[in-house]
Amino acid sequence: MIGQPNDASFDMGMYDIDLFDNETNVVADPQIQGRKVVCYLNAGGWENRRPDATVFPLENIGKNLDDWEDERRLDIRRFDVLGPILEPRFNDCRDKGFDGIEPDNVDGFVNNPGFPMTYDELTN
Repeated sequence: MIGQPNDASFDMGMYDIDLFDNETNVVADPQIQGRKVVCYLNAGGWENRRPDATVFPLENIGKNLDDWEDERRLDIRRFDVLGPILEPRFNDCRDKGFDGIEPDNVDGFVNNPGFPMTYDELTN
């Protein structure tokens, strides 16, 4: 579930919730019940609604991301550009007390991101 763990009646061992939409207390509440809480963040996509949207260089922003009209693919080959932008997001996950991180949308090589990208290029 991405969003907020607002229904504790489900017997779930883990919640996967959005970094920006949840504060520390929302992370801690399920943990008190013995559940793990994973931090969802979009590492391979740009979202115009995020507070850091303006720091992404335009040349690193590609085609629309699937069916999300306000999201676009990022050139994930450019870790030199993305690393310093994403690092504060990862730090926020840690600081809010999440148990783990789900960096989503890093599969541009199978989704025509608007950049010439291959799996082999990303794994070597």
